[in-house]
Amino acid sequence: MIRFVFGCVFWIVIVYLGDWRNWKQFHLTILFMIAGDFMVSLITYNHTLWDLSSELGGDLLNNFFLAFVVYPPTVLLYLSHYPNRKRLISQIFYIAFAGIVYTFIELIEYFFHNIHYHNGWSIWKSLLLNFGMFTVLKIHSVKPFLAYALFFIEVILLILICQIPISKFK
Repeated sequence: MIRFVFGCVFWIVIVYLGDWRNWKQFHLTILFMIAGDFMVSLITYNHTLWDLSSELGGDLLNNFFLAFVVYPPTVLLYLSHYPNRKRLISQIFYIAFAGIVYTFIELIEYFFHNIHYHNGWSIWKSLLLNFGMFTVLKIHSVKPFLAYALFFIEVILLILICQIPISKFK
């Protein structure tokens, strides 16, 4: 139930705080986030780092819920309030804030037993992954090819750090 509540909260917040007039400007980054999440899910399919369970069912339905209910408002809200013309320190704090918020939500999900960690994964690795994700999302909105390269590097690091055997790829 908690994942559904978070999804509703995301949409309520985005209705009031999102930049709906410019949603098309964020569309490709939303698709990039969805595709990246599905790619990581495929790579970790047979070497699970985390699994999602809730009243929505297993991993597949939860991944679809995240992709189409949570990620679009996340990207729209995140990018529409990004401090573009401010100092670098403001941008770093903004990325850190977004990563901490996402990790806090995951921590709540963990306490409700909707997320289970495996193969050495932890909330701390999720925090680092979230920092990387929000950094790459911003980069994608201005330099998509650089974001693809950085995402590729992040995936390679994920494979190496979590020791995911290539033979386990789906």
